[in-house]
Amino acid sequence: ILEQMCSELHTLEVTGRDLVTAGVIQHYVEKALSRDVEYLKAHGADAFEIIGLEDRIPMKMDGFNFIGFVDRIDRIPGGRTRVLDYKTGKVTDDDIHIDDGNAEKVAEALFGESNENRPKIALQLYLYDVLVAGKYGKEESSLTNTIYSTSRLMSCPVEDVNASGEFQRLAGEGVRRLLGEMVDKAVPFRRRTGESCCDYCDFKILCGK
Repeated sequence: ILEQMCSELHTLEVTGRDLVTAGVIQHYVEKALSRDVEYLKAHGADAFEIIGLEDRIPMKMDGFNFIGFVDRIDRIPGGRTRVLDYKTGKVTDDDIHIDDGNAEKVAEALFGESNENRPKIALQLYLYDVLVAGKYGKEESSLTNTIYSTSRLMSCPVEDVNASGEFQRLAGEGVRRLLGEMVDKAVPFRRRTGESCCDYCDFKILCGK
């Protein structure tokens, strides 16, 4: 079956805009692989140990069910476990460069009233860390977070950022507070500030904003 599929793919003719798209995708894939090679050389390692790819991890928190699909989990011999995510969109410093020194500022931006410039990827990485730690029996503080962003891949090497214990604590408190508000009938739903948050909202017709 695999040979038949490969044969059929080879007979497909890629032309026009699809040819340009294919070239761009190939360029990004090759760049990501070259960054992997750079990373291995910088750490004196021959290969990654792949722990998970598109790893589907379920979790229950305060009665809510979560499912995360982690793009990649790996490590090099003697190194920390990396929780790695691929991104085609914008990645800000507050999304990834989080330590105990700026953890409170990032958490305030993440769980504050304003929906503008919310570091959403920081929340995603927090949840991924919790999921991976729970499944593989790790301490969250022993993990590193890595983003393979299409823009950053072209300009700088891959960066590992150790999971911040202070941010993990603050993010955990923030998530549980939000979950509690969702089931508290005394807390009304309120419209968010700004308009960009409405673009992809499934409830904008009901909201009427």
